[in-house]
Amino acid sequence: ADLMPLLRSLNAQTKTIYDPFFCKGSMVKHLASLGFKNVVNRNEDFWAVLKNGKLPAFDVTVTNPPYSDEDKERTVKFVVASGKPGFVLIPSYCANKSWFKRACQNRSGGGSGAGASSSSALSTSEVFVVRPKVDYQYVHIEGKGHSTSPFHSSWFCFNMPFHASVECMASSDRKATVCPVSDLAKVGVQFKKRLNPRQRKKRKMIH
Repeated sequence: ADLMPLLRSLNAQTKTIYDPFFCKGSMVKHLASLGFKNVVNRNEDFWAVLKNGKLPAFDVTVTNPPYSDEDKERTVKFVVASGKPGFVLIPSYCANKSWFKRACQNRSGGGSGAGASSSSALSTSEVFVVRPKVDYQYVHIEGKGHSTSPFHSSWFCFNMPFHASVECMASSDRKATVCPVSDLAKVGVQFKKRLNPRQRKKRKMIH
């Protein structure tokens, strides 16, 4: 829901949104409930699809990739190289990782499949984030994991005009913060994993 103003600014209701990672397949239903009916989210190995050059036609990427560093880096590389608007939900601390900076240089590499761009590499100064007012909580696909998320997450936005996006969000009723990656620390993001409830309680007792 936090991305709705930006997706509407792209007229995404009439375009194809691609989520490469299926998980439980809830993305199609969720986006449809927000008015975005043309969503491609298939139960398949995205990396195999990409390797074999069988990407579907799409206009915008919206995804929450697996959280290994390798998967996150490859996903960012794919979105940057596509040259198309892309929104990737990953932990906010990723902005401070060396792999993230490497991935943002991928636009000059051409990329694989549809929408590859030959333009200059994307500087991290051109990347911005949509920071939700309330931290997202996640339900593990197998019912495992933390009861609360151990990290802050943000929507990292690529191949989008920053200033126009700021104005778009400001004119909406969304309370999310839009800022350059370099300003994440200024809006309260910690570049380390947040303590879990037990650790926070223990630290509070000590102090």
